[in-house]
Amino acid sequence: MEAYERSLDPNGIPIDVATSPDNDPDNPNGTGYFRAGVPVTDPDGVTTWGPIINLAEKARLDRMDAYREALGENANVNGVTFPVVLVPREKREA
Repeated sequence: MEAYERSLDPNGIPIDVATSPDNDPDNPNGTGYFRAGVPVTDPDGVTTWGPIINLAEKARLDRMDAYREALGENANVNGVTFPVVLVPREKREA
């Protein structure tokens, strides 16, 4: 499993697929290409490729920004990470 995980790029795509000339958008003879985002179609039928908001990653990066700011702009935060946990909310009365 570890070897498989190491063979993936940050998007979970196998490195050999992510780096293949067959998937180069500038290769007119390629078999495919990558597109970032998720398709969003407006009421007029126009599709654009928009981002998603990964709220777990946002929480981690926001916390990292606050930590770095508290330590000062020259702080060495190499290797520092904040695990992310989902905190259940209390049920709200309607």
